[in-house]
Amino acid sequence: MSERVRISDGRLWFGLLAAPLAWATQLVLGYGSEELRCSSTTAPTSVAGLELDHFVAVVTLAAALVALGGLAVAVSSSSSAHDDSLGRVRFMARAGILVSAVFLGAILLAGSAALVLDPCEAG
Repeated sequence: MSERVRISDGRLWFGLLAAPLAWATQLVLGYGSEELRCSSTTAPTSVAGLELDHFVAVVTLAAALVALGGLAVAVSSSSSAHDDSLGRVRFMARAGILVSAVFLGAILLAGSAALVLDPCEAG
């Protein structure tokens, strides 16, 4: 394999997996911050020196930027897939575009819901 193919494979996998992994990270960190906030009456109000609302906003912004990076890589890989006789590069690039767009939407929805809704309210 040439160096160009290895770099292309890494770009394809990044375009395909960056957004879902960013969403999963946001999900885990968001769950942890909700547990901290709602665990008791004397729950901590900050994580890593940030208030919990600011922490959620920073995590959402970081996850959205990673997802946008994956989308950009997938779009650029799709447009530069010219010597792909089997169609693998074009398929992975287009799948990366779809996956990145869907998970970017999920990241933005989860982040906005976490900032607007009260996670400790029952019912």
